[in-house]
Amino acid sequence: MKIKRLLYFQLILIFIFVGCKGKTSTREVELAKETGPRSSGEEEVTPFQSSEGAREEPILGEKPPLELPKDWPTDIPILAGLKLIHVDRNPQGGISLVFEGRVAEEEVRAHFANAMKDWTSVKVPFSMESSGPGLKLAFVKGDRTALILLSPPDSEKKIILNLMYNCFVPPGKLPQGWLPDVPVMPEFKVTGSMVMPDGSISVNAEGNLSLESVAAFYKEKLASWRRVEPEGTPDILGDRLVMTFQKGSDRMVVLAFLSGSQTALVLALSRNVSSPR
Repeated sequence: MKIKRLLYFQLILIFIFVGCKGKTSTREVELAKETGPRSSGEEEVTPFQSSEGAREEPILGEKPPLELPKDWPTDIPILAGLKLIHVDRNPQGGISLVFEGRVAEEEVRAHFANAMKDWTSVKVPFSMESSGPGLKLAFVKGDRTALILLSPPDSEKKIILNLMYNCFVPPGKLPQGWLPDVPVMPEFKVTGSMVMPDGSISVNAEGNLSLESVAAFYKEKLASWRRVEPEGTPDILGDRLVMTFQKGSDRMVVLAFLSGSQTALVLALSRNVSSPR
């Protein structure tokens, strides 16, 4: 479903490169999250505030229009002409907004280039940058961050714009809640991290070590975690590494792939995951 794919566009950006070069493997299927919207038969009906102030019951199947959160920062102005279709927050108070509409990428880029003049543009993590087409911009201002993700237009020339405030952790820092027993390799530089609404966290880093060195490091450091791949599954397939570990309800996926002379590393932590049998 289109909305299911787009509401969690930011999560797809982190993981999509794992399967972009071939058929999806069992391990890659395990990475997918059941985050789609309710089916048509499970539509939630909630009361809403009318323009006169009285509470009314919407017609079954209808949803009241979403409003911009009152604490959305005024120095990240919204592009006019787009419809807000989803609002979410992460455990650290970050806000994620999803809009849809018909607007050209050039217009989006020009709007935020002007609107974010007081912010500092920073590098988008490589795993996001290489995940496919679409505009991706990252900014910092003091201890605040903003991430702008724009999907390519669909067959109806509609785009999805995702604005994320304080969900992106700038380069050189680890997000709050990161597990101390899962270190970033000392030879790698943290290039950015994400904290998702469901509490999952991903840390992106770059270095110049081999995939074999990465595999050996995390096998040692995560020795107290349980491997959950099917027996006999290789850690390294061609130019990429995928290892999945579980401890209690926490699941850690170690992803690495070669990019020229560099090795890109993603450590993806998911919370409250059922342990496989």
